[in-house]
Amino acid sequence: MRYLVAEREVAGMLVGTVGASVTRTLDMGEVGFLCADGDEVRWHLQCPFRVVHDRAVILGSADMLYPETGDRAQAFAEQATVFDARAKLVTEILEGMSPKVVGVEVGTAGWLV
Repeated sequence: MRYLVAEREVAGMLVGTVGASVTRTLDMGEVGFLCADGDEVRWHLQCPFRVVHDRAVILGSADMLYPETGDRAQAFAEQATVFDARAKLVTEILEGMSPKVVGVEVGTAGWLV
């Protein structure tokens, strides 16, 4: 299994896919894309990250630190953090709109547009 992918390969993997979901497993963010053949490409984010739309931060990895209500540790364990609430909303929007990836830019420090 390869863990590092050249920049041009990133575009090849994502162009033509459909944005499908934003979730997490423990403190690792996950972004899912559906391929035309029914397969899924999932990006696992094991570093600080942000999801940005129209220059506004929609959610970020730090949002996992803040509970929607109650105790921080319990909210994290029960996936009831600010991140989880926002990720659920973003996933609902993606499911409703089925946005297709038409182009990809990969930049320094791993940013992806």
